[in-house]
Amino acid sequence: MVTATLEPLTRSAALDRHAIRLRMPSCWDVDDSALLDLNSLNEEWWIEYDGSGALVIMNPPGTESGAHAMRVGSQIANWAYGLDDGSEVLDEALVCLPNRDRRAADIAWISAERMTVLGEGRNEVVWAVVPDLIV
Repeated sequence: MVTATLEPLTRSAALDRHAIRLRMPSCWDVDDSALLDLNSLNEEWWIEYDGSGALVIMNPPGTESGAHAMRVGSQIANWAYGLDDGSEVLDEALVCLPNRDRRAADIAWISAERMTVLGEGRNEVVWAVVPDLIV
């Protein structure tokens, strides 16, 4: 029998959201495909993965934090699109960080220089590049 352990995380004052850290058994391999499937099956939650082997489960943002993300995101998008250099602005993008964390950023900006690192991975659902800016 495989078991998992629930561990509450501290409340994020900036996002006013609660999160649960669900440590997974070492025999479970949470790859990008499995994480995306898990998110599609549980649309009422935001599920991320931290590189230590735990799922981080959060309730979706409320109206206040969603409005804040929209304001910040529109400012970043306006600035980035003015650059006209091939950089990308992502909304709720799932990015894979060097420590194997997979985090869903509200807004992320990736410079044109980092975009070249992606090559064919540019159209992937999970971006294997560390954004220059993450909100």
